[in-house]
This record gives sequence, C-alpha cells and structure tokens, in this order.
Amino acid sequence: MAGAMTAEQRQQKDTDHTRLNIWVTFAGTILAALIGGVFAIVASGGDDEPEASATTPATSRTSPRQTTTPAAGDAEPATPSSPAAAPEPGSWAGRVVVETFGLDAAAELDTRPAQKISNSGSRADVIVNIIEGRAQVGRAAFAQSSFAVWDGDGTPGAEECRLAVSSQGVATVQDLATKTVLCVRTTEYRTARLTITKIDSRQDTVSFDAVVWDQP
Repeated sequence: MAGAMTAEQRQQKDTDHTRLNIWVTFAGTILAALIGGVFAIVASGGDDEPEASATTPATSRTSPRQTTTPAAGDAEPATPSSPAAAPEPGSWAGRVVVETFGLDAAAELDTRPAQKISNSGSRADVIVNIIEGRAQVGRAAFAQSSFAVWDGDGTPGAEECRLAVSSQGVATVQDLATKTVLCVRTTEYRTARLTITKIDSRQDTVSFDAVVWDQP
C-alpha cells in the first residue's frame, strides 16, 4: 500500500521525535534559568541603602559633630603637682641627720653638703638630745653657732633668719616638736634654716631639712 510506512521510515520518525523532546527540554531549562535571574536582579535593585532600624540608628551626613561636656560634679583630670621650689641662689639645701651620742654625733653646716663630725670639735654647729619625745638642739662646747626658734608667719628667708638670730639667738633651744623651724648662725657666720622633720627616740636621731646661705 502506498500510504503504509516502512520500518525504516518509522525508525527515522521515532529518532526525530526523541531529538525534538531533548531540544524542548533543554530550551525550557535555559528559559527558566534566565527568568529566575531576571527576578533576582529586579528584587535586589532597591537594597542599595538599607533603612535605619531600631538597632542601627541613622546618621545624618549634614549634622555637625557634637562634643561631650562633662556633667557638673564629674571629677576633673588630675593635674601634676608643681615641682619643689629650688633653694635661693648662693645656698645649699639638703637633709641632715644628727645622732644624740656617738663618735660623730654632731653636724657642721659650713661644708657642702653638711657633714657629721665629732661633738667635741669647735666646728660642731649642731648637737641634739631627745627628752620624752621632744628635741633639744644646741652647739658643741667650743663652737660659735647660735639658734632662734622661728615664730613668724610663713617660712623665713636668709634675711629674716639673720635678723631673728641677731635679736634672739641662744646657744641651746629645747622642747621642740617636728615641723619646728630654727634660724641658725653657723660657726663661720653663715645663715641657715633647719626644719625638724623627724624625732626618732628608738634610733636616737633628729632629722632636719636644711638650707644654708653663703652670705653672713
């Protein structure tokens, strides 16, 4: 019969039909991927600048920066303390410790720095004793130093101490406490100032902050 298909024709038709199905499936996959990509691009187009949320406050680009002002009553930063004032020109300043007894139980103030010497010498400007926790300050037997307790206002300078010793100077002053200020005339007639910083009954010593001026 003229309309009947041969076996070879049927086989060719099945092959063509299979190829068509493969191409249709492939084309559908590509189309679906393209459509999904377009939707993803469209969906992300408006997310360039996220809106401020409750947990991330928005910051204005035009608002000025604000400085923090401490509230009243807040502690201010600590300020370094001022350095101790240097002694006056032409003077020596330092610490002097004098024992109540011993081989070198006296101090000579005319040397720089002041030094311990025997209390039997003529240059022994300062000897000490401690009686019931109070200090007694004087000079050795052959020395020429003189003492006056400063009872004026503030800390005396060289001229104030010179005048104090000239008018009130004695060989020995006693019943002295810490922080007592003494004006002194040394054996070589220099002017000095001694401030008692410690009376140590256990060590049998009296400590002074000393200033010695060159001028008489």
